[in-house]
Amino acid sequence: MDQEDGLEQDLKNIGSQLSEEEKEGSYGRMLSHAMDIAQGGWSFRLAQNNLGELQKLNKHLEKVEEMLKENVEKLAASGKKAILETLQYQKRNCTDEMVKHYRDNLDFSLEEYFQDTANDKIIEHDNTKKLIIDGMKSFRQAKSDKLIKDMVKSSAVVAVVQLLKIYCAWKKISNAANVIKDENLFTSIYRNLEEMENKVAELLELCEGTPIDHRRISLKMALINTLFHSTLGSITTLKVTIDGHIQSLDIQADNSAVDGVVNALTATSQAYQLWYTWENLSSPVKWLGSASVALFSGLAYGNYRAYKLSKEVLKDLRKKMREVVDLQDRLQLLHQQALQAISVIQPQH
Repeated sequence: MDQEDGLEQDLKNIGSQLSEEEKEGSYGRMLSHAMDIAQGGWSFRLAQNNLGELQKLNKHLEKVEEMLKENVEKLAASGKKAILETLQYQKRNCTDEMVKHYRDNLDFSLEEYFQDTANDKIIEHDNTKKLIIDGMKSFRQAKSDKLIKDMVKSSAVVAVVQLLKIYCAWKKISNAANVIKDENLFTSIYRNLEEMENKVAELLELCEGTPIDHRRISLKMALINTLFHSTLGSITTLKVTIDGHIQSLDIQADNSAVDGVVNALTATSQAYQLWYTWENLSSPVKWLGSASVALFSGLAYGNYRAYKLSKEVLKDLRKKMREVVDLQDRLQLLHQQALQAISVIQPQH
């Protein structure tokens, strides 16, 4: 097990030891973010491993081209020697997959061509040279195409999940923004507060009157209490709603930031693989790889926008929460004034 696999397993082990409450809490989210970022970083390691085979193949091809650099048409003797040495090198160093590619795609057998060249049954050495090099290049293209196709396939599910996460993020942001824009949520509270002020003022006037009309005072206080509890209920509901959006967006902002880093790492890793293999790729695969890089770059930008908007809406939500708290304080102050006014005249009952 390499270092990355060991780290991944350690993080999973830590996560499995957490209670459900801890998993849902900040520690659990932090651990989840660490795993996401680590997995994004490991995509570079995977890319390096994938490109390692191509690097060996490129060196192999360079060696073959070096061995065949003589002009085999003009120098028949040295040309034959170069071909035989190259065929012998290929027999020793070609993988089974490469030999199969020669046979299936070019109808070319290294062993047969070696024997026929050695026995002068094949004297068109330039054609043999072309077959050897073309076979290597077509094999390299096939390997490069497969690498990019596998890269795209392996990330397709991730891309779909990330698109869904961005959609959900925008939906949360939109719902939270609607709370900020919906003035109707505050209208009834402000209206009730204005009515509460009027009734408390009327109560204070009754308490200061002579003689004191206890019946009217009791009725007025009953109306004030009803209005107080009704308005307090509306304020409490609004506070719960806003606080729910604040907590949801706070988590969403963190998730968007982490997803943005992971998607940016994925896009960079894919771009590096595409750049390294670009000259060897067929045209359709070039388009496929470019589309994948563009997709993850777009996802990273979408995450960035979701993070920025989440922070902006959070700022507005917290401002609204302070407004609601001020309204609650104002309501409770009015109710306290009414209670104090009643307590002053209470001994006269």
